[in-house]
Parts: sequence; C-alpha cells; structure tokens
Amino acid sequence: MELRTLEYFMAIQREGNMLKAAKAIHLTQPTLSRQIKDLENELGITLIERSGRNTKLTEEGELFSERAENILELVNKAKKEVLLNSDDIKGEINIGAAEDSSIKNFFYLLQKLQMNYNSIIFNISSGDQDDVYRDLDSGIIDFGIVFGNVDNRKYNSKKIITNTKWGVLFKEDKKYSKMKSISIKELSTLPLIVSRQISKYHLFDIKNFNIVATYNLLYNAKLMAEIGMGYVLCLSNIINTAGTNLCFIPLSSQTKFNLNIIWKKQTIYTKPVLKLIDYLNKNKM
Repeated sequence: MELRTLEYFMAIQREGNMLKAAKAIHLTQPTLSRQIKDLENELGITLIERSGRNTKLTEEGELFSERAENILELVNKAKKEVLLNSDDIKGEINIGAAEDSSIKNFFYLLQKLQMNYNSIIFNISSGDQDDVYRDLDSGIIDFGIVFGNVDNRKYNSKKIITNTKWGVLFKEDKKYSKMKSISIKELSTLPLIVSRQISKYHLFDIKNFNIVATYNLLYNAKLMAEIGMGYVLCLSNIINTAGTNLCFIPLSSQTKFNLNIIWKKQTIYTKPVLKLIDYLNKNKM
C-alpha cells in the first residue's frame, strides 16, 4: 500500500463522486477506479459502494478513511516540520479573493510574513465565489477567500471577522437618498442589479424581484448604478461613494455571513505556503 493510494481514496471520500475525484487529483476515471479496486483486493474488503459515478463509503470504508486521514496528516506534519525549519523560504503564494473590505486584516498578516521573509511574492486575483473555488480546486491558487459555510471535508479554513453589511448602491434620487435603511419588501419593487452568487448560494430569495442585470465584480455594477440603470444589491465599504453621484444604504434586516480563508486538505505545499498556514494558525484575523 502506497501513500498516493491513500490520497486517491481520500479524494473519493471528499468528492463523493469518482469523476470529480479523478479530476481533482489529475487522473483518468478508469485509472482511479482500478487503483481503488486494487486497494480493496489487497485489504480483502469493499471500501466503496458505487452507484454510477456517485460513491458512498461502506462501514469498513468509513473506518479506513479515519485511519488513512490520520496517516496522511502525520506525513504532512513531518514534511512541514522539516520544511519550516529552513530559513531559505522564497517563492510565490497565489490567492484568490472575493470582494470585502475586511480582507485588509488578512493583508496585514501577509505584510507581517513578508517582513520576515522578503523573498515571498503574493499574487492576488479578484473574483467571485465561483472563480475562487474553481481556481482553488484546479490548483491555480493556494488560498481562497470566500463567503459562507465551508466544506470541512475538502478544505481547511480560518475565519476573518467582518462587520460588512448588505445594502443597495444607487444613483442619488429624491426618494431613497435620505433614508437610513431599506427593507427587502421595498427592494422587490426596484430594478435590481445583483451578484450572480446571490441566488446560487441562497443569500436572498430573489425569485420575485425585478432583476435587470447581474455582475460578478462590483466595479461594472457601479458604472451601471452611476447612469441610473438600477439599484445594486451589494456589500458595504467596497465602493467609495464620496465625491460621486452614488449613495449606499444598508438593508434594515441583515443576513449574517462568514468570511473565510480556505485551502485544500491533503495537498503538498511549497515552503512559503506552509509558512503562511503556520501564520494563519497562530494569529487572529
């Protein structure tokens, strides 16, 4: 039995789907199936129940997954201890981030890390939730910053404290500009410009709203608001309205959400990435 076989098995456990697991670890689906069948033959037990491409662990498979996870964690811990003892830490860290002003707290941590290891370069790419998850799963980025709950089977995570509020960004008008807040009921009567994530991640029930446009990043939505095309449902503190014809007012009832830094489990990381993980575990955000 080889470590890579355990990693293959854990990928299936995380994804719950043979094809998705194969893509995540860059194997073909037949190759992955054959590897798992060989593992089952070696152990003399059935680990996975197959129903088409979907999979479910047997009772023996559940027990084996706990042991496999422990083994892989010990191996990764040993690798980290060896790598982190070296002062020769240089290279790039790739980060994909959704838009939120609270991310500045994370950037302070990056600054602290770079002051101690000035050969580390940070590559920051902005994107919405879908962009971040896609790039993280494909290995394009090392860390993602996302809203909402995290699948703890696939990702490690660290919460970022945020006081960001939902509200609407719009061109100044006589009716709403002087209001301190706006209700969901009032929103339903307005021409709305919404993030494509809102319906997908069930942040709001917008099926009866008057949607005139969607966006993935807020800058273009801001331009639509400036010409009076609609009211942008968005987060506060991203667009500075000072000196513009725009207003932002919060919703009267707020939807709570989490902001999380996430990184994949059971992955071999570079020294800079391991060092940042170490900083994340030791510092509050």
